[in-house]
Amino acid sequence: MSIPSRVTLSGSFSPDQVTIRHDPVSDRIIHPELEAKLDREWERQQRLAAERGVTLYDAPVYRLNAHHLHGDTLTLHLAPEPYRIHSTLKALHNDRLIREDHVDKVLIADALIRTRDDVYLFAHIRKLVEHTTYLIGGSCTPERQILTTSTDLWNYMRSKIDLILRTGEARIQVGMLLGFIQNEVGCIHAIFDTEVDATYEEILEHFQPGNGVGGLECVPAERLVPFLESGEGYVPAVAPLVTGLVSPLIPVS
Repeated sequence: MSIPSRVTLSGSFSPDQVTIRHDPVSDRIIHPELEAKLDREWERQQRLAAERGVTLYDAPVYRLNAHHLHGDTLTLHLAPEPYRIHSTLKALHNDRLIREDHVDKVLIADALIRTRDDVYLFAHIRKLVEHTTYLIGGSCTPERQILTTSTDLWNYMRSKIDLILRTGEARIQVGMLLGFIQNEVGCIHAIFDTEVDATYEEILEHFQPGNGVGGLECVPAERLVPFLESGEGYVPAVAPLVTGLVSPLIPVS
């Protein structure tokens, strides 16, 4: 599948405007030939992880089966999906067999983080199949945070930020959900407007590489949009959420 990252919903949603519903099964379409390729790729990734001394779990993750907008209220339909599908599709997303209905649509909570001294923070991602600069965040999984209500999702975003920045959750204010981006691999990024009551220098004093993050990128507020537009992967698609180029509260096809 060769589909560029794109905004699928733009808006400004507080926790009171978001409802979570659970579907019993994923609606991802199964293609036998593709599944066989994913199985082989998972075996390859497990061998590579073992060689590097990395543990690779096939734990369940949350798939965003659908999101529905009714007025200013947003309903998220979540379903279980094996992590191995998410991990292997990252490597095979350009395979000729893959269509829109085959992708994992794993929900990822990502923070657009602004510090007290008016700079934005991004993560240098260093993982088994990724080496790039993205927003700070992570895949939503029941193991990390069971998502029963919207408050759980906001709390997970806060805890994930603190895991990376080590500022203490009390200094992290997770604001509005700005929308969703489906990336070129097929994951769904929920983008949260976030503030941290600390300067960049303070954060650097406590930061330690880990949890897939090898370092931090500091971007002055006045350079945010050009930085996003020149980024890799899904990052350029974040720019319209910041600049208002996409009309609020309107799904984008």
